[in-house]
Amino acid sequence: MQTVVTAERLWDGTTLHHHPLVIIEDGKIDGESISFIVRFQAIAGDTTREHKNYYWGKLNGKEILVRIQDDRGSPPVDFVLRKSAAAN
Repeated sequence: MQTVVTAERLWDGTTLHHHPLVIIEDGKIDGESISFIVRFQAIAGDTTREHKNYYWGKLNGKEILVRIQDDRGSPPVDFVLRKSAAAN
């Protein structure tokens, strides 16, 4: 699959780690905001269920503030992405 990056669209059907059961979709960039959905299949025994995790992020100086929400009713989780000093 192909990664698409434009001012308004980030990903469309891109897989993570070439794993066919994990897909990033509906990615958007709008100014300093980013959002996308990760769709995946969870397998437990003989049961396979499709789930989605929703991600929203906002650039805040040198950090990205991120919120993740799943489709299973869990409370949202907020975290911060920072570039490490070792990455320079």
